[in-house]
Amino acid sequence: MVERSMKPFRKSMWFLGGSLAAAAGIGWLGLQVKPVNFPAPAASGPLDEKLSLPADLPAPILRHFRNSFGRNIPLVQTAVVWGHARLKKAGLWVPARFQAYYQAGKAFYRAVQCTWFGQPIVTGHTALLNGQGELFARGLLNLDEHSVEITQSQVLALWAESLFTPGVLVLGSPARWLPRDEESARLMVPLGEGEETLVWRVDPQTGWLAQVNALRRRLGTPHKVPWRVDYSAWTAYSGVYIPSRLSLTWEDSVGPYAQFEVDGAAFNVGISHTII
Repeated sequence: MVERSMKPFRKSMWFLGGSLAAAAGIGWLGLQVKPVNFPAPAASGPLDEKLSLPADLPAPILRHFRNSFGRNIPLVQTAVVWGHARLKKAGLWVPARFQAYYQAGKAFYRAVQCTWFGQPIVTGHTALLNGQGELFARGLLNLDEHSVEITQSQVLALWAESLFTPGVLVLGSPARWLPRDEESARLMVPLGEGEETLVWRVDPQTGWLAQVNALRRRLGTPHKVPWRVDYSAWTAYSGVYIPSRLSLTWEDSVGPYAQFEVDGAAFNVGISHTII
């Protein structure tokens, strides 16, 4: 009698377990679908104006730019960069697409959409506009932050991504270089009345920039946290070499929390509708 009465219960549990496994499988499958790119902007504008590399740049920085551009570097005032990303949330990698707009050394706006089966589930942006940092999201995650901590964070993001407008790092920049050692240099960047520091490191084998480190504000953390960006690939678009694979890591965590793959870039194009 007991055995017979347990059979419907066991069948129900098997059905429930199977349903949960199927739901988990569908959920996981949706996270494997790569979204289509944002629509690309117009082709690059003129890149005829060149900057001569100053001989007084710190040795590792000079080595990187000579490797990538020779003795002259294109003057890039604005850039649009787009591609795919993966963002880690609750231990899961969520696919995303992004399109970022840069005004060299001044402002940026990065639109991001996290997706499931290629459809947006979170739409947001990070930005530094008129000296004010922004962090905004709507969907499964809702954020709207404009604090001093967010501004510090986005200033560091702007300069860590300034390789998309590389001329700002060699001439006419509000930032300044300080030597450090044979494989790294400090970049001092303005923030309000003070400065923040980024340490740039080159790969000793290739001489190309490979990593930037800084102490960055993290949302919900009362103190600055060691943070780094790793550049593991470089691609030339319209003759401008930029990092095409970036990983972002909080040093107090295991592994990166975000990975970006650049699929295209355009330079010296109009971006006034977005950030100026």
